[in-house]
Amino acid sequence: MKNKTHVVFKKIIVIISRFFLKFFWIFKIDDNKILFMSFNGLQYSDSPKSISDNILEKKIKIKQVWAFHDKSKFVKLEKKGMILSNINSLHFIFHVLTSKAIIVNDFVNTFLPIRKSQILLNTWHGGGSFKTVGMTSKSWTGYDLFFYKIHRKMTNTFVSSSSYFNDTVLKRSFLYNGNVLEYGMPRNDVFFKNKPEIKIKVKKHFGIEENKKIVLYAPTHRDIANAVDFLSDKENVINVDNCIKALNERFGGEFCFLFRAHHIITDYNLNGTSHNATKYPDMQELLYTADVLFTDYSSCMWDFSLMKKPSFVFATDLNKYINDRDFFMNIYDWPFPIAKDNDELTDNILNFDNNKFNLKINKYLKELGAFEKGSATQKVTDWILSNL
Repeated sequence: MKNKTHVVFKKIIVIISRFFLKFFWIFKIDDNKILFMSFNGLQYSDSPKSISDNILEKKIKIKQVWAFHDKSKFVKLEKKGMILSNINSLHFIFHVLTSKAIIVNDFVNTFLPIRKSQILLNTWHGGGSFKTVGMTSKSWTGYDLFFYKIHRKMTNTFVSSSSYFNDTVLKRSFLYNGNVLEYGMPRNDVFFKNKPEIKIKVKKHFGIEENKKIVLYAPTHRDIANAVDFLSDKENVINVDNCIKALNERFGGEFCFLFRAHHIITDYNLNGTSHNATKYPDMQELLYTADVLFTDYSSCMWDFSLMKKPSFVFATDLNKYINDRDFFMNIYDWPFPIAKDNDELTDNILNFDNNKFNLKINKYLKELGAFEKGSATQKVTDWILSNL
């Protein structure tokens, strides 16, 4: 009852806000202005950054506005000619309602009355299609249907990573049936390129010698309370030393361990033997540099699979996660070796068969109908420019 009352109150606020904010419609839309936002203003990253950087590199004369929760953390962008804005300020509302294009990787606040003549392009922040989301999630109550309907009307274009994503996430989870750019995710183009300078940059940042290898551990999203509880439970803590020992034995060389919590968790350290990469600004650079990936249910598996590098699932709370949220397909149909505890993870590392893994990855990408080819950024940019 309490949850329902809260949702009703939010609906009223949204309806009133949308009505009064339409007064900003007296300002003409600037056909030469694009507003960017990544993870609702937390970062300068992901596919919006890829598109923004591409426009800069091409020296295309377009006003770029970047929205952040705290723009003071990103003042260096002003040297690139960016206009910075704090989210939910009048300055932000003005720019979001007068930009010809709005490019995000998550949903935009429903209290903003986006005009039909504006472009709202959602690049989303997860490729492939692993865990359920929105209306397909077991946590779905139906109370939020009102907001999903508004999102469906606001968003006129989505970028998609695969045919499977179109069906499971866009159509079934978001009830979206609008325009879809089947180009792959701009943020993933880097995985199809030779960029040794990225590896040098990342290793230098963490003080890691260039000849050493990196394993990246990146658990998926959980709300803050559940995430801290999960990571604090000894049964869920990955055994860093055992993993490094097994990786050194199976793959050769000397591995260093990087831990990256989800971006909503900023102050958690795994242990003293790992580097905390949570605050590193670009996840794709970490993935590009890593030789091996550990995760539980994060969509970074999709990104990493494009490089055909070894990826392992460490799923200590698998049964609970299935009961609470679940997946679109049986997790054992994924191409990644799955472990429910540290001993099983060590066995999976030592017995890893690269040839069988590559065959499974290729089959998986084909079955899901992957659109990723390394050309998404340019294709999306061209599409945006043709619609300005």
